[in-house]
Amino acid sequence: AAVGAAAKQIGDMADAYTNLTSKLRNVTGTEAELARVREQVLSIAQNTRQEYESTATLYARLTRATEDLGLAESQRLKITDTLNKAMVVSGASAQEASAAIIQLSQGLAAGALRGEEFNSVAEQAPILLDLVAQATGKTRGELRAMAQDGEITSAVLTGALLQGASTVDAQFAN
Repeated sequence: AAVGAAAKQIGDMADAYTNLTSKLRNVTGTEAELARVREQVLSIAQNTRQEYESTATLYARLTRATEDLGLAESQRLKITDTLNKAMVVSGASAQEASAAIIQLSQGLAAGALRGEEFNSVAEQAPILLDLVAQATGKTRGELRAMAQDGEITSAVLTGALLQGASTVDAQFAN
């Protein structure tokens, strides 16, 4: 029975690895890029003490959602790193972090963070709104109005995450 359970666990791990590789392959162009991104995503996961699977999923979603922004691979990786660190700094549970990331990626894919996505991020990852507030010079109340008007666009969000990366890095280091 123990051998069967171990074999099943190994099989499940192999399936998970294959699924993650497929997710990353879908957002990379070449095998060399896939290998580089896979290595960087693993490094981000280890350095931020987050699961590899959730980090790879985050990178893949972010890449798909921001294709039209023309972000460089290094920028997408930096945003992934910043988001992982922001979740740790905010004290979000794994479930809260996952929910916030899903809502954020849906907002990015839709072109703007508004409505339910805004509320979820505000509730579960307020540090992300702090970064947007810093980048735009707006208050939290003004951000809510911006969200209602569709003004917290993917470009605003990614810009705020890139601009606020050093702030999050410093908080994470503490």
